[in-house]
Amino acid sequence: MASRPAEVVEGIRIAARAVQLDVDAADAAASIRLAGAPLIEAEWVTPAYVEAAVTRERTFPTGLPTQPEAIAVPHADPHGVSDPAIAVLRLRSPVDFVEMATSDDRLAVRLVLLLALKSKDQARALGALIRAVQEPGLLDFLLSSTSPEAIAERMRDTVAAGLAEGRQPMRP
Repeated sequence: MASRPAEVVEGIRIAARAVQLDVDAADAAASIRLAGAPLIEAEWVTPAYVEAAVTRERTFPTGLPTQPEAIAVPHADPHGVSDPAIAVLRLRSPVDFVEMATSDDRLAVRLVLLLALKSKDQARALGALIRAVQEPGLLDFLLSSTSPEAIAERMRDTVAAGLAEGRQPMRP
């Protein structure tokens, strides 16, 4: 049986080469395109997937009012995803994203987690990520670490734990 690369958790690739730190972006759309660039380069997604995430963001915003800072989790339908992955983009200065489930509440976001997932993985992974970013210290770590490798490793560990937690049976 072939072993999976260490950067793959539950079929989702979270690699240091898809972590970009202290980047400049003009707005939410530019940040999504920047986050998607390493996924396109690695041929894990097509350019059309990234553009679909930009388009979807306008109608179904993904900003989350997390603490200590808001984040965004843009994603799109799985057309154009050949290898499920999560990209991490940390901006030098925040850009405005609209808060999820609102039409115009703006959040200043420095951390963008671009989800490039297959439809069967998307709901589970999104739920796991939302649970994970509420973990004490995780966002502080993602906002301060200077190591793409350390960020990818922490994200893999956190997503794996969040997915495992999501599989636990409900208690009465």
